Amino acid sequence: MNRMLSHARQRLDDLPPLKRVGMLIGILSWVLLPLIGAWLVWEVTYTIGAGLSPDSVNYLYMAQQWVAGNGFITIDPTLVPLWSPGYTVFLAVISVLTGLNPFQFANEVNIILFAITIVLAGYLGWRTMGVWSPLLWVAVGRVALSDDLLAIYAMAWLEPLFIVMSLFMFIAMQNYGVKPDRRNLVILTLIGAGVCLARYSGLVAVPVVGVAMLLWGQGRWVARLRHGMVFAVGAVVPVVLWMVRNSMATGTLMEDQYPSQMPLMTNIRL
Repeated sequence: MNRMLSHARQRLDDLPPLKRVGMLIGILSWVLLPLIGAWLVWEVTYTIGAGLSPDSVNYLYMAQQWVAGNGFITIDPTLVPLWSPGYTVFLAVISVLTGLNPFQFANEVNIILFAITIVLAGYLGWRTMGVWSPLLWVAVGRVALSDDLLAIYAMAWLEPLFIVMSLFMFIAMQNYGVKPDRRNLVILTLIGAGVCLARYSGLVAVPVVGVAMLLWGQGRWVARLRHGMVFAVGAVVPVVLWMVRNSMATGTLMEDQYPSQMPLMTNIRL
């Protein structure tokens, strides 16, 4: 550890003064901005907890019922083919580990998820622009202080988990692009499956990532094609199994899906 710290200190000393100051500001921002973002979510939710919509109540209730051994049952009660299972399972696992009711900790989960979101956004920007870039910390600050993101993370919705999983997938894509070995492929595939299970719209990422692996991957095109197919199958199979379960339990793959009530540009902005 002392050797690593000494090496890091030496690298810092070798930088020009301006870059050295920029790096120190960047590192400090990487610590402070997640704390600020977490505090903002806490400030909004600490008195009455995370905001609840009809979907939120069902997510939390389903997690509660799953922990109790009753399966994915909504308040109706139905066997819930409508929603993807990722967020419910995520809450249920936390409930098992802590012994708490999901209704008790939904806001604390979102506080942590928002801090993670800011950290991951900073990490992605650092790998792209460098830690001393002022544009990086302006962008990450915009994430931390975003009214739109704050409104999302103040609610017990599946979107906060979906955003975090998507950011992890972007990082896994970068790692695979640098070193397209079996280990990074497996990690990318597992995270891709998590994104799809967190929200059905995550399936859109599967062909995008697959095509990116084929076009910009390293090695012969046959190997790239093989890796792309492994990723696609591995990411989609868990969702297919979930839909098979839905079909066997309810007779429908994911119930009736209704068009969004928000215009396209509003959804893009969110």
